[in-house]
This record gives sequence, C-alpha cells and structure tokens, in this order.
Amino acid sequence: MTYAHPWYTQQQQLASSTTSESESTRKLKPVAPGQKHTRCPSFKGDFYEHIVILEAMKRGAHVYKNVGCSGKTDMIIESNGRTIAVDVKASSTNNSAGAGVSLVHVDVDSHDVRWGRPRTITSDWKDFWS
Repeated sequence: MTYAHPWYTQQQQLASSTTSESESTRKLKPVAPGQKHTRCPSFKGDFYEHIVILEAMKRGAHVYKNVGCSGKTDMIIESNGRTIAVDVKASSTNNSAGAGVSLVHVDVDSHDVRWGRPRTITSDWKDFWS
C-alpha cells in the first residue's frame, strides 16, 4: 500500500539542503582500528599502578591506593599484618623513591612486577613478588 500524501513527494524532491555553490571539501582523517592512546601524562603511570594492585591482590594483600597524582607514595600494601609504602615505576626508568618508600618496577613488555631496589627491602617482603 502506497500513501499518496504530498509530504512524501516533496521529501523526495529535496536532493540537497546546502545553499552554497561549492560543496564542502572537509577531509576526514582515517581511523585505525584498535586501542587508542590517550595523551594524558599520567596514563602510563596509572596503567602500571593497576598492574601492581592486581598482582598484590592475587597474593592475598590489601592495597590502599593514593587517590591523587601527588605525593611520594602510590599505594600502601598490607599483607600478613605488615605494611609497606610503594612507588610504582616502569622498569625502563631509573627513578628513586622517597625516604621510607619502596620502589616497585613493572616490566614494560611482560608486565612482570619486582622490587626496584631489592637490597633496600626488608627480609619479610623480599619474596612477595616471587
């Protein structure tokens, strides 16, 4: 059944709604499939911190994360009645942690977690990432 109302015939007659003589020449950038990298400077740091949180939780620890980007401590890990303040870094960096804060490195390729300076870790935490 076809409706013979003037609206249908008028709408088909409208080919273009632009009034300019030349069409728009805007070029669209090609979109690559897959993950998009954000330009946020703290993106990689947040990513590695979450890896450390997951690995610590796998080992039965409680993790208390620093809510902001400021401060010398990224998180506090609590396991078996002991606590340790840690600063997370990518393993490609040679940064040092502040006083009283232990350094944790995350390998950028394999995402393995290890102590950044194992000699400074007390004996009760040495094997935590093993």
